[in-house]
Amino acid sequence: MHQLVQEHPTTSVKMVFLEDKNLDMRRYNAPTLCTEVAAIFVGENGEPPTNRDICVYPVGDKCQSISPLNQCCDPMPYPLLFPRGECSWNTGMEHVEERRTAKRTRVSQLQYYACRLSQRNGFSILHNSGKLFQQYIVDAYVKIEDSRLHFLRQNQKDLRIELYRGLLDALECREHNENIRTGKLIILPSSFQRSPRHMQQNYQYAMAMVRKFDSESKISTKDDIDKFVSAELPDTCTDLRLFQIVTKCMVHGPCGTININSPCMRDGQCCKSFPKQFKDDTEENVNGYPIYRRRDTEPVQVGKYSVVQNISNSDIPQYCVFDKSTTNWKKRQRGGQNVIGRLPVVSILDTERYYLRLLLLRKSGAVSFDDILTVNGLRCFTFQQACQEYGFLLGDQQWHDALNEAAQFQSPRQLRMLFAMICGFGEVEDVPDLWVQYQV
Repeated sequence: MHQLVQEHPTTSVKMVFLEDKNLDMRRYNAPTLCTEVAAIFVGENGEPPTNRDICVYPVGDKCQSISPLNQCCDPMPYPLLFPRGECSWNTGMEHVEERRTAKRTRVSQLQYYACRLSQRNGFSILHNSGKLFQQYIVDAYVKIEDSRLHFLRQNQKDLRIELYRGLLDALECREHNENIRTGKLIILPSSFQRSPRHMQQNYQYAMAMVRKFDSESKISTKDDIDKFVSAELPDTCTDLRLFQIVTKCMVHGPCGTININSPCMRDGQCCKSFPKQFKDDTEENVNGYPIYRRRDTEPVQVGKYSVVQNISNSDIPQYCVFDKSTTNWKKRQRGGQNVIGRLPVVSILDTERYYLRLLLLRKSGAVSFDDILTVNGLRCFTFQQACQEYGFLLGDQQWHDALNEAAQFQSPRQLRMLFAMICGFGEVEDVPDLWVQYQV
């Protein structure tokens, strides 16, 4: 900055901290201490630059640029911190023998700077360099973030960007409606820490934990029938032998789409009406027979079939693990009690994905998209049609469910927007009743 002013005395340089009411002030607040050090990079149209160069001015020579990945990038601007002229991190730096693994043999930027910043016994030039130490930390942070962003820009295809098809559709719709031209599209996935999508995902994970461990919201009533009759699988931790006997001798199937050649199959359906409907509580004297409690929390493995039945789709990660090499789900061997699953939130404007999520929440045991779309032996053309055939769209129950779920993690403003979208794009039979129940 000093050199720029010296070479161009008439140049006006200023720094402006914008206050935008639409920004989260907890993340974009102005500094309050004069001793704080920050790095601000602004490129064309106010966007961060895609790359930055370090300029070197050799004596008697023209300006030369070196990459931020160069091993001389730290010693040259920080000679006081590298008094012996030693090199810093480079792309070929390898781990010591005892720290190497099959997947990682080289030291990452984050690991290198974490090692440099670690406090050790004895005097440290780095930790005693005052504001220069702060500048060094900020510069290291910028390099690490720049490398991460560069990796995301260069590996969009490998990051399964097709999963963000709904986001792409929304951007294309906005481009068409507002008559604007979008530039090169770069998707910042939720794996990029501190990004808005990362924060939203972590918040939804937290809400899923609250729902799981909130004991007051769970039903735990028991009656005399439950003391003597159980239609649930025994606990493998407390009675493994009984679990093995029940799953070997007392479990029907598998049948249905998993095994269409089962003897019980008639016209594409099980003649014994399996799988039975889930019940949180036992119901007495239904047509002369009780309907036993069978909660939606159980994995089942029968014979040569290794499948998961009788659990909701959001709970599958608790009992199974996804094998990337075979792209199949396998039964989890351990650690399931520490896993919490959830289904991502989908906007009601994304119609088909919204109704697909509704089907996944209410229909357990589906093994394919065809299975989800098949109702009473007939394959529907859309997920919305499948919801209608199942009777999920009768009345306003789906809108009550949507608002009930959203009320657990969305702000009042977001709830009002959701209510407006439901009234504008959904088929609501009783709008005043929906408003009265959720106006508080």
